[in-house]
Parts: sequence; C-alpha cells; structure tokens
Amino acid sequence: MAMYKLIYADDEEATRSRLASVLKDNSDFEVLGCSENGYDALEAAGSFNDLDVLITVIKMPFVSGLELAKTLKETHPLLQVIILSGYDDFDYALSAVKLGVDDYLLKP
Repeated sequence: MAMYKLIYADDEEATRSRLASVLKDNSDFEVLGCSENGYDALEAAGSFNDLDVLITVIKMPFVSGLELAKTLKETHPLLQVIILSGYDDFDYALSAVKLGVDDYLLKP
C-alpha cells in the first residue's frame, strides 16, 4: 500500500484541525506537518526529500499558498498541489493553473 507524504497549510485553525484529523485517519497519507502559515510550511518541507502532496489555502500570513506551491514545486518537481480556497476568483484559479497546481477546490 502506498503511503503519500503530505504537508497541509491553512491559517484557519478549525479547518486545519478537521482536515488534519481526516487525513491522519486515512491510511494512504502520512501527515508530515500542519502549518498555520506559508512560512512555517516552507520550513517544515525543507526537512523532507520525499514530499508527495501539498494541500494549502491561497491567503495566509507571511507566504501565500501560491508562493508556497511555486517554491516547493521547484525543489519537489513531482509534488502534487491542491489549493483550497474560499475565493471564487478567476485570477486566483488562473494563477494556480499557471503554477501547475493539480486541483483547486472551493471551500463551502
């Protein structure tokens, strides 16, 4: 069984803790870290060579989710990126597509 190594970054604590709990209960994922901002996520990702998945929101303190995705894809070219957003804004989605993001999901 494959074990995907994942980092999750979201500045909303309630959403972060719920999704982290769901991911930890799924045997296909190993959650390496959950960060409340993009800077902390970059720091956490720097210590892992075999990172498979990044789940992030767009707007966060210090480093945005788009900047985070761009930086991590440079060092982890096979990284799968999923953006969660409360913003139904075409410009955000277009920026994500240009970065090679794998999925863009709207929060309810």
